[in-house]
Amino acid sequence: MGLDLQRASISKRLAAFVIDFFIFILLCVLLTSLFSFVFGYKNSVDSLNAIYDKYPTKFKYDDLYTLDYEEYSKLSDDIKKQYQSDCEKFQEDKESQEKYITITTEIAIKSFLIISLSMLLTFVITELSIPMFLKNGQTIGKKLFSIGVVRVDLIKITPFQLFVRTIVGKFIIETLIPVMFLIFPLIGILGGGTFGIIIFAVYLLVQSAMFIFTKNKYILHDVLAVTVAVDMQTQMIFDSTDDLIAYKKKLHEEEVKNSSY
Repeated sequence: MGLDLQRASISKRLAAFVIDFFIFILLCVLLTSLFSFVFGYKNSVDSLNAIYDKYPTKFKYDDLYTLDYEEYSKLSDDIKKQYQSDCEKFQEDKESQEKYITITTEIAIKSFLIISLSMLLTFVITELSIPMFLKNGQTIGKKLFSIGVVRVDLIKITPFQLFVRTIVGKFIIETLIPVMFLIFPLIGILGGGTFGIIIFAVYLLVQSAMFIFTKNKYILHDVLAVTVAVDMQTQMIFDSTDDLIAYKKKLHEEEVKNSSY
């Protein structure tokens, strides 16, 4: 067992990630279905579709997508007339307009709650509760490939560090924010989808650069929690700083003793 930092290999970390990712997605999908039912998401969508069905041509061409002049000019005369008629009727239908605004806002809020709560609970189960049970920050994937998570000074990870690593790092910064930048444009928030894609691409670039160029193959959540993934088969891990100091003192005494011969 090594006293020096024994970083887990990239191949092991990748294999563990694949397993953990599969478990995460499976659990997250199940929780999303559950929360969708609890929040009545389908009822909201059905209510919105009722308005779409009332003015089909308008919402087919002018709801979530901007109908520019070039696209409009390609429409047949019959569709143009129907489109203009639906637009005029919708403008006169104040009740439908108010319902449309209310329901789209409701769907946006429900989408945010469903997605964020599903991911949060999934992270709590797979990346917080299980590692606290298995010890040494091990998820199921990490356990299978003998990978542990420790402080950079080889001390066991604390519950607070695990919380920061999982909830602040993995959930909020690395998952929730990028996902929201991708989803919000689709429901009319934050402008067009290109902006969200750019933000997501920058996030992936930063994470990749950190993993490739940092000595310990850090990812943002490890930087925040001051932790590192290690090979449990070769890494010595200490319960406290005092234990680490005592062990180093013991090694020094043995070295002095052996050098006297």
